[in-house]
Amino acid sequence: MFLLILVFLVSEGCGSRKETHTAGSTEESQQEQAGGQGPEDAASTVSWTGMAQTGSMDLSYAECFSVDYFGDEYSLIRIEDSGSFLLVEENSPVPADLPEDIVVLRKPLDHIYDASSSTLDFFRELDSLSSVAMTSTEAEDWAIPEIRELVASDQITYVGKYRAPDYEYILDEDCDLAIENTMIYHKPEVKEKLEELGIPVLVERSSYEPHPLGRLEWIRFYGLLTGKTEEADRFYESQLREIEDILTKNGPTAAADRTKDGPSAGIFYLNGSGAAVIRRPGDYLSRMIELAGGSYAYADLTDEDGTVSSSMTIQMENFYQASKDADLLIYNTTVAGGPASLEDLRSAQPLLADLKAVREGRLYCTGMNMFQQVTGTCTMIRDFYTILREEDSDDTKLTYLRKLS
Repeated sequence: MFLLILVFLVSEGCGSRKETHTAGSTEESQQEQAGGQGPEDAASTVSWTGMAQTGSMDLSYAECFSVDYFGDEYSLIRIEDSGSFLLVEENSPVPADLPEDIVVLRKPLDHIYDASSSTLDFFRELDSLSSVAMTSTEAEDWAIPEIRELVASDQITYVGKYRAPDYEYILDEDCDLAIENTMIYHKPEVKEKLEELGIPVLVERSSYEPHPLGRLEWIRFYGLLTGKTEEADRFYESQLREIEDILTKNGPTAAADRTKDGPSAGIFYLNGSGAAVIRRPGDYLSRMIELAGGSYAYADLTDEDGTVSSSMTIQMENFYQASKDADLLIYNTTVAGGPASLEDLRSAQPLLADLKAVREGRLYCTGMNMFQQVTGTCTMIRDFYTILREEDSDDTKLTYLRKLS
C-alpha cells in the first residue's frame, strides 16, 4: 500500500514541486519546468552551449570543489567524485542543451534535507538554518545547542537515519536538495531512491580536504547555496587572521612544512573490544597538529583494515610502540565516550600507564562538539598550538580540548 501511495505522490505531486531536476531531460521538459520563471520562451532562447564563463571562485585551500560563474545567474559547481551541479538563480531560465551529467539546482534552496551532520554548522554560522528542513541526526546526538534545540522542537525534523530515511515525509516536504556525506556510498540504494523521487543529491566532501583550512573554506560553498557569499567570505577571511601568527610561524601548508622534530602528538580512542583506533595519518586532525607546529605520532603507521575511513584500527602492540614516546596524546571522546580520569584509562588498559604522555600527565580529551562544529577549525588549531607549547596549565585557554587529570 505504501508503495502504491508513493507512486501516486510521485506522479501527481512532482508537478507542484520546486523546480529541481537532473539535467538530461528533454528540452520540452526543461521548458515546462522553467515556465512562469521568466519570459514565455526563456528556456528555448538560453542555450548552455552558447554561454561563456565569466569567472571562477578564487579558492585558497579547498581542492575538493570548484565553482565557475556564467554571468550573475548561473554557477557551475564541481565536487570531486560527486558530480557537477548548475546553481540557477531564482526566476532565471534553465539553459537548454545541458550535458546529462549536470544536475540543476534552482534557488532558493529552502527545504534542504541535510544528512551530513558537520555541514549544519556552516548553515548556523551563515544564519541560514531556516533553509534546512530535515536532518538524519537525532536531537540528543547534537553537540551544538542551537541545532539540538531546533531538532528537539521539530523546527528541523528528524526523518530517520541516513541509511533509512522517511522518503514519504521528505517528498511531502517539497525537498529541493539532499546533502549527504560519503557514508551514503555504503547505502547507494538510498541515493538512488531520492533521485528517483526527483530530489537532487549532493555528496559533500569537505572532510576529505587535504588541508584543514580547505575544509573550513567549504563555508564559501554553502554561502553560494544560501545566497550568503559575502558573509561567508568575511567569516573565512576573519578566521585566517585569527591564526595568522601560527601560519606565519609554521608555514602556509602543513603538508609541505611539517615539523618533523616538533613535539609529537597522537589522536586515538579504545573501542569496545579494547583495540586502539587512531586518526589516519593525513587526516585533517593530524594536519592540524602539523600546522600548529607539531608532528603526528602515527604518521608512519600503515593501514591494517583496508578501509578508507578517517580512522583506522591497529594492534595494541603497534599502538604502544608508536605512542610510548609521544609528547602528548589526545583521546577522542566523540565516538565511544572517554575516561573520566587518567586512573580510569590506566584501569581500562594497564599497558597505557607506561606511555610518556600518561606518565607526565599530558593526556587530553576532545570535546563532544569538536567534529560537528567545523567553523571552529582555527580555534582547534589554536588549541593544538597551545598544548604543544605546554601552555596548558589552565583549561580556560582551551575550547575544544580538556586536560585529563
